[in-house]
Amino acid sequence: MLGPGLTLNAGVKNYDDIRNDENFALLTYSLRFGGYDVQATPMPLISDEAFSSGSMRPKILDEVRRTNEIKVEAEFTTGTGEV
Repeated sequence: MLGPGLTLNAGVKNYDDIRNDENFALLTYSLRFGGYDVQATPMPLISDEAFSSGSMRPKILDEVRRTNEIKVEAEFTTGTGEV
């Protein structure tokens, strides 16, 4: 959040060598018409905590990025035995 009603989202879409990666930036703004005069306090760009812990239940339906790579590992050994 850059300010009240202004949000910047930027990043890179990685397509895992299937096609070229894409850089993106999304600037979103919202206008308040009427209602309360309470302004949301902007959140800092860098947090004091490296990781936050808490429930992920509200994010259960958020889109995630994954790869569909199936790796098969096998180990073969051969040898001759003497009795």
